[in-house]
Amino acid sequence: YNLIKLQTDPQDFNAAISLVESYYRYEDFQKSILYANISEDILLNLNKSENRHKNHEFFMFYIYQTRGKSRHKLGMFNRAMTEYAKALSYNGTDSDLLIDIGNLYYNQSEYDSAMFYFRLAEQFDSLSFKSKFNIANVYYVRKNYDSALYYYDASLKINSNFAYVYFYKGTIHNELGKHELAITDFNNAINLWPENPQIYYQRSLAYMASGNYKYALNEINKVLLVDSANYDALRKRAQ
Repeated sequence: YNLIKLQTDPQDFNAAISLVESYYRYEDFQKSILYANISEDILLNLNKSENRHKNHEFFMFYIYQTRGKSRHKLGMFNRAMTEYAKALSYNGTDSDLLIDIGNLYYNQSEYDSAMFYFRLAEQFDSLSFKSKFNIANVYYVRKNYDSALYYYDASLKINSNFAYVYFYKGTIHNELGKHELAITDFNNAINLWPENPQIYYQRSLAYMASGNYKYALNEINKVLLVDSANYDALRKRAQ
């Protein structure tokens, strides 16, 4: 529908900006970038003709942020950062944008920079689940488990329905030898995401470490029902 509208009127901004979101949501990032470029051109042309869009700043921010996320998804990290920097010039306190930038650094293993932006996001939005979850993830990869658990628990106070939080808590508790706590965490994760074989595999490790081999084998078999070629599960079953 919006494609037809834009073909009929190449200056239809509403149609163009809708396509940016639609293609991003369906993970066609190249086309999302394409229509972000078109949307930007339309906005700038409106500005030149003195018919400035009443929400010019908001949409310029949105275009740069979404184009940055698309470039990030495509592995174009430097160009993504350029887009994010432009978005920051329109709104430097948007927590979602700050988290996007943090994730860009996190995915390049630049954890100090990632933590800076995640903490900045938390500063501007103290109730942001994503900022606390991502702060926890940085502590997790650095094996600072006490701080990771603190922030995972803080994120759960905001949103208790995200399986990954319980999954990461479980892996930490396994590492710390607290296998009963790990099993509880994995139970919670499975309740939210029963299709994920990796959770069953990690729960099998907790059962095995606590000496409950029957339950461990049962978990391994659940993994293999979903992924019959899972090397780790096959190796554990052989043991």
